[in-house]
Amino acid sequence: KMYFISRGGCEYYPGVSESDPVELWSPSYLSEAVLWMVWEHQGRLIANSYCELVLIDAQKFQDMVSLTSTHLSKYRHYSALFRHALFPKGSAAMNSEDI
Repeated sequence: KMYFISRGGCEYYPGVSESDPVELWSPSYLSEAVLWMVWEHQGRLIANSYCELVLIDAQKFQDMVSLTSTHLSKYRHYSALFRHALFPKGSAAMNSEDI
């Protein structure tokens, strides 16, 4: 799932080891990568105050996008740009599946 912080704040602890938290406040979002490639969430998100989240289910998003053939090429182009920004050219992750 992709997460939007619509109200309040959270602390994100990246990775699987103990690390310093990153403070995130509304309006922020996390995990966009799950929409565009095979992705495994790592890290922890903890509310540091009253907080509201909005979630996008990646599979439902991808199913819906694949039905709108008029924009599918634009989504695929954005997906490629997103992957390229995350992983430099030649990275093994560049071969991840897209929608």
